[in-house]
Amino acid sequence: FALLNDLSDKVAEICTEQNLVPISETNAILHRLIGDNDTPFIYEKAGNVFSRFMIDEFQDTSMQQWENFVPLLENAVAQAEDSPVLLVGDVKQSIYRWRGGDWRILGHRVGERFGAPEEATLETNYRSLKTVVEFNNRIVGACVGTDSARMDARMEEACEQGLLSQEVLHSLRGMLATAYRHHEQRCHKESSGGHVRICEYDPKTQSETELAIRAIEELQQRGYEAGDIAVLVRTNPQGSAVAQALLDRKAACPDAPYRYDVVTQEALQIGNSDAASFIAAVLRLASEGDDSVKRAVYNRYLGEPMERPLSGEEKDFVGRLCLLSIEEAFEEILLRYRLNEQAQEVAYLQAMQEQIHAFSTSKIADIPLFLKWWDETGRSQSISLPRTRNAITVITVHKAKGLQYKAVVLPYCNWSLAPKTGNLTWVRSRQEPFDRLGTVPVNWGNALARSAFAEDSFKETVLSHIDNINLFYVAVTRAEEELHIVVPRVGKSASSRINELIVGALETGPDDTVALGDMTGTVRETDQGRIFDFGTPLSPAVRQADAPTAPTPY
Repeated sequence: FALLNDLSDKVAEICTEQNLVPISETNAILHRLIGDNDTPFIYEKAGNVFSRFMIDEFQDTSMQQWENFVPLLENAVAQAEDSPVLLVGDVKQSIYRWRGGDWRILGHRVGERFGAPEEATLETNYRSLKTVVEFNNRIVGACVGTDSARMDARMEEACEQGLLSQEVLHSLRGMLATAYRHHEQRCHKESSGGHVRICEYDPKTQSETELAIRAIEELQQRGYEAGDIAVLVRTNPQGSAVAQALLDRKAACPDAPYRYDVVTQEALQIGNSDAASFIAAVLRLASEGDDSVKRAVYNRYLGEPMERPLSGEEKDFVGRLCLLSIEEAFEEILLRYRLNEQAQEVAYLQAMQEQIHAFSTSKIADIPLFLKWWDETGRSQSISLPRTRNAITVITVHKAKGLQYKAVVLPYCNWSLAPKTGNLTWVRSRQEPFDRLGTVPVNWGNALARSAFAEDSFKETVLSHIDNINLFYVAVTRAEEELHIVVPRVGKSASSRINELIVGALETGPDDTVALGDMTGTVRETDQGRIFDFGTPLSPAVRQADAPTAPTPY
């Protein structure tokens, strides 16, 4: 913590020197200004100008943000006879607790603070075809039911052993089931068809990336464009592995009838653009002088031998850049090398120009300082591209929230529901003498549930299970027409992993049939593993005829 304090002091020093306020600090500053005042002065002007408020994605609101909102919202409610405040959110899509989001605010605290607010649930799904909607209703319900019952049993046992108080047991029991009490959706009346496949594979003989690629190839074989397909992953390294596997397949099979082009968050980073990297190289030559490395980067972009020395004209041009502002230097480089004529680089160049402009208006804008900022921050920032490029999207579930794709492939669907062992968890004990410690950070582990900090351990466990089932819910509800889930074979012993809940919800029967509640499908053994199919894969003509036409709400 001494290191964190030193870092905090250094950040504060830099902010004071450059007259900056980190955006992450605004909530805390506002919270201090508001305090416990019923009518804080900072809201007087906002309250006079605005009388109606709508807040979207409210399930991701933090406690500090909520306490900042309350005075403003209470004032609006007090001054209107109708409903001046609209809060929109879905507790099942709360996947940002790691950065402060607390779905319990929407789930409980709003009602406690405002009495009995009017509630409305959007029950009709306009995004997905019928089979996808019905599958998601049943698989999510089965996973929630099984996991909720297991956690309740564990907590009741802990209560009997004296590790958990009746009060805490009452607050935690059934929390997951309550969060999902309205999870089922109705299909749009024009929605029909759809296809869901679960591939249960043996990790000893198959790999997730290979199975994901085979699913992508099959989808393209049936008429899907590469741009219709998204691969959803849990973590960035998993996304990198899938993207690299697709690029390797493209290099190994140049004559294949499939497209393996891919769009990832990393591919959209400004620093990965050849033109942007070239501009940075020219600026380095101007700022830091000529050396073999900078010259090699410069020559490589121009298609010249890397060891080629700069001509006299090039040296003069680079030398003049030092006399210009960073914005003028950028424009001169753009014009001299005609970089703006490269259509595929325009989005990256525009993004870099916006970075330079923002840097110039907020800091001492010279080339060396910009290059330092570029290396530390600028090059890793991403651009947003329209979804018109015919390439497979590889994206994390967190970034896919709110988006939709005709076909979704979900490999690596085996994440743990429990908190990660070793994660820092803040706990407090009621038992003597540990109550004297106050709130302290500890590394989470299974032994914590049998310690003086058991109550906070169970609280964290329940919230972690909800987080990770929410993640699964967000992932499977991104699909419009087809959903392909890749899960490893379940071991003999029960585990707190999402794949164990998924496979456990499937009941195989005679004649190669499988049941998911009252929904039936087929099961077969293949070289990939055990394949469960619900619905029928559709041809392009049928997909076009059956596609939902209504607006698509989140």
